[in-house]
Amino acid sequence: AVQIESIQAVEHAEEIMAVEGVDGCWIGPSDLAASMGVDPNTPEGLKARDDAISRVLEACRKTRKISGFAAGLDGRHWIELGCLFVTVASDGAYISANAPQTMRLHGR
Repeated sequence: AVQIESIQAVEHAEEIMAVEGVDGCWIGPSDLAASMGVDPNTPEGLKARDDAISRVLEACRKTRKISGFAAGLDGRHWIELGCLFVTVASDGAYISANAPQTMRLHGR
C-alpha cells in the first residue's frame, strides 16, 4: 500500500493506483490539507480537502484497489464511503493516554 498525503499524489492517484504491485492506499487527511494550503476547520477548507479525498476514492474504485484512511474519531463515515481500513488514533496518542495507567499497574 502507498500513502496519498499530498495534492500531487491526488492529481496522479489513478496512475499511482494502477501500478502493478500496489494493492491500495492509505489517505492522510491532515498532511493532504497542509499540502493543499487549506484549513479543514473552515467550511471551504473542509470541502476542498474532502473533494480531493473523493478523487482518490474514485481512483481506487476505477483501479479496483482498496483504500484506507487516517480517520480519527469519524471512522464510520469513511468506511461508509468505501474505505476498507481506518486508523482511529496514532500509536503516540495511545501510548500517551495509557502509559500512566500501565506504570501504576506495574508499581512505578
